[in-house]
Amino acid sequence: MYRGPVILFCMVFIVSINGVSIKPIFSIDNDAIELAQLAEKIWSLKPDVLQTKGPLVICQFIDKYCTNENRFQAISSMVSSIVNEYRSKHRYARVLNKCISKTVLEETKQSCPILQQLISPTITQQDKFNIIQYKRVLMKYFAELNILISHMQTSCNDEEIHGFLCSSNTTLITTCTNKILREIYNDNNYEEVIIKTKQALTDLNQELLLLSIKTEIEN
Repeated sequence: MYRGPVILFCMVFIVSINGVSIKPIFSIDNDAIELAQLAEKIWSLKPDVLQTKGPLVICQFIDKYCTNENRFQAISSMVSSIVNEYRSKHRYARVLNKCISKTVLEETKQSCPILQQLISPTITQQDKFNIIQYKRVLMKYFAELNILISHMQTSCNDEEIHGFLCSSNTTLITTCTNKILREIYNDNNYEEVIIKTKQALTDLNQELLLLSIKTEIEN
């Protein structure tokens, strides 16, 4: 009757003397929730210009013009455009064409504020300064952020990435983060990566919050 507990004790003892720790798989869910909350806070502190005038205006276009039939294709094209064609002036052309024909697109350009902001964004010097300041803070934590971003591209589907970039959908962000952590879980240094990542995102949030308060006062 003691066979089960004895085997478990022996496993723990053997693992302990070999200097290896076992990470309970259920704790990944808790880590994912915590990291998702931190990531969502970071994204909420981004400059408004990114959402209203910058590249994320494409989110508004997809929500308004893309039907159920072509929404998935548009989101997939959007993710690809952001990742692979960031410096191209025409990086969103494929996204637009997924939802509106070229003829209708030409007719809509002049009357649609969303399209006008995508094609000819009215970004002021102050907007540019705010983006530079935001980017400067992010780059201080590039190593930790890059780990998450690189795993995001391989672990998360397009809908989850869209949920993070466009709608701050907590459920999708958490699901995506959980997939990322399960991929990292296979690495021997999972515990070390998680501790460093949590601390980095916590520090990043604090810096961005201070930057946001400073920008609001100055403006």
